[in-house]
Amino acid sequence: MNVSYVAIYKWIQKYVTLMKDYVDTLHPELSRVWHADETKVNVRGQWVWLWHLMDGDTRFLLANHVSQGRTVADAREAFREAKAVGKTDARVLLTDGLGSYGPDYLSQV
Repeated sequence: MNVSYVAIYKWIQKYVTLMKDYVDTLHPELSRVWHADETKVNVRGQWVWLWHLMDGDTRFLLANHVSQGRTVADAREAFREAKAVGKTDARVLLTDGLGSYGPDYLSQV
C-alpha cells in the first residue's frame, strides 16, 4: 500500500480535532494542591523556559507556558493560565523554591 504523507497529515488533523472537542468537554475534579516547575529547553537553537503547573491529586496538566526568562512576571503568567483552566486558586503550591514563585504569588496573580 502506498499512502502519501498528505493523506496521513489530513487524517491526523481530523482526529486531533475530534479528540480536542472531546477533551474540551472534560471537567476533572481538581484539588487545591498544585505542583509547579520550570525547565530550560532548546527550541531551534534558542534557550527558553517551559513552565508546568499540575494538579496534585489528579495530575491534570493545568498550564504549559513558554517564556524567554524566569522572572516573577513569567511565573505569574503561567499561574494565570492555570487559574483559567482550573477555575480556582491553589491553596498549597509545591515548587522547587525558585524565587520567581514568591511567597505571595496568589494575591497578585
